[in-house]
Amino acid sequence: MIEFAQSPKPASPGIARLLWPAIVVLAAAFFVADQHDWQLSRQPAFESQQVAASPLVSKGGLPYRLALVAIAAFGLSLLACPGECPWKFRGLLAVLVVCFLAWCAISWYWSDDPVLTAKQLIVLAICLVCASGIARHFRPRDLCLLALAVSGIYLAIGLCAELSLGTFRPWSADHRFAGTIHPNVQSTYCAVICLAAACLAAAGTRRRHLWISVFVVGLVFLLLTKSRTSLAALLVALPALVLLGKSRRAKLLVAVGIPWVLCTAALLVSLAGGDAVDRFADAALMGRREQTQSLTGRVPLWTELLGYAQQQPWRGYGYASFWNKPRALAISDAMEWHIPHAHSAYIDATLSVGLVGAAVLLMLLVLGVLQARTRYQASGETGYAFIFGLLVYGMVHGLTESSFVQPTLIPCLAACGVLHLAFCLREDVSPEDEGDTFFHRRGGATGTVDLLTMRDRFATGNRPYHNR
Repeated sequence: MIEFAQSPKPASPGIARLLWPAIVVLAAAFFVADQHDWQLSRQPAFESQQVAASPLVSKGGLPYRLALVAIAAFGLSLLACPGECPWKFRGLLAVLVVCFLAWCAISWYWSDDPVLTAKQLIVLAICLVCASGIARHFRPRDLCLLALAVSGIYLAIGLCAELSLGTFRPWSADHRFAGTIHPNVQSTYCAVICLAAACLAAAGTRRRHLWISVFVVGLVFLLLTKSRTSLAALLVALPALVLLGKSRRAKLLVAVGIPWVLCTAALLVSLAGGDAVDRFADAALMGRREQTQSLTGRVPLWTELLGYAQQQPWRGYGYASFWNKPRALAISDAMEWHIPHAHSAYIDATLSVGLVGAAVLLMLLVLGVLQARTRYQASGETGYAFIFGLLVYGMVHGLTESSFVQPTLIPCLAACGVLHLAFCLREDVSPEDEGDTFFHRRGGATGTVDLLTMRDRFATGNRPYHNR
């Protein structure tokens, strides 16, 4: 039997020329728009940044507005150029995207703060234009590289900031790696690095060892942020990625085996005595034992916010209008800590656009996950696996954090993936176009060709194939 491998087809010259400008523009513009602060790690408990970092309550100065202009200009320039993927209206996912955006727009009519809603709709439109341009021109694998590069730049800048300020002290029990933004946000960059590196490593390319090293670096700094939500979301997204190429039997074994292992470990720890239980609990809580029973103050906050939600259950308070300055300060005073958002994407969506908008958003995310899985299984394209993992991560992360419903970098990248699935899929997906597909030819009169995609590498231990 004769076997040979086909080298991945490189990206087109147009895409190759656009990738580096996209990395530079997005990294610089969102660095300003997301209000990164070089001196942040010197601030006690990051309290002064928690309210200011939220674009929903921050008015923003001239740099913020210039950053938005740069993001809009970049998106418009991409949309003005002819793209490789035709823009077409594709199925239920496209319908849900349009319905959600339309619902956000018409919520201005009943908004509690029409001025704030109008401003945030402009920000949403700017991010949408940028995401649409990227989705039209970049293939899913290029989106994976783009997310990895920009997140890696932010991680490197944050590390340089803490080293220069002398605040990088991982040996200290109370240290949380923040860099230039709150640790809970920095952790999302680290998680995206892990997801992107895992997908690229699983593709079986020649740089696999490099991607594994990048994954380890991202995971180490994720642990240093001590963000339990991001770590938990990543621990859900990674097994989901691995199971993409597995059989139903393997998925069932994993679904039964993981709870069994966890229950067995908990039983052994409980039998070991008090010291072991304390050490295990400390490790599980990542050294943060404050207010553990209330999820660091989230449970009382959610109880308070659900009372507000019951007053406007179906249509909400208007897009981004709930967290105006007076209401944010009032809730912060009642809870006795600075609160810029609900610390739950689903509660924030309900407060913003009501149960109707939140339900449409949830259906959109679930269908996006299913579409990404289907496209990955059909093509073996690395980027679809990344979109799948990013959406799974965002859905789990949204349980106790709100960053995925705010117009910031990572949600914008997730929107690129959803828009690509909804509007920019290519009709003809050939192995040559997908770049991570390898052929094994068997001898014989018929010249049978077997197609092995990246999905098969997940199922066979991520083993790369080489020329023989």
